[in-house]
Amino acid sequence: METKIKALFKKGIKAYNSGNDEVALNSFKEASELAKREKYYEILGECYNYIGSIYKNNGRLDESLKFYERALETNEPIGNILNTAISTYNIGNVYHMRGNYSDALKFYKKSVEFYKKLNAKNEIIKVEDKIKEVYILCGKC
Repeated sequence: METKIKALFKKGIKAYNSGNDEVALNSFKEASELAKREKYYEILGECYNYIGSIYKNNGRLDESLKFYERALETNEPIGNILNTAISTYNIGNVYHMRGNYSDALKFYKKSVEFYKKLNAKNEIIKVEDKIKEVYILCGKC
């Protein structure tokens, strides 16, 4: 079953990178259903992040946020720091897009803390730039 889940996940990534959202979404959804049933949480959290990104890229922010939150709820308990950092960043980004700056800052700052644990300097810089952007938009929030 793990092989099938990985194959669906890879198919989703390939389609996502090619801009084929429909195939990507279907692949990630099928992979996530199987991963959830098989308790393969590593892939499950990543699928949720990709599904959230597809929805976000298509302007469906409510659905996007729902999947990013699922990703966070999946990644954090298993100690997947990288995917937790990505999930918190993505949630912050949706709040940022909605103009909810205080929540955006909260999640961006959490993301920076996770990236610091990984010593991921480029990602830290990227998120800190987003934090600066929010402060420019809202003052001191």
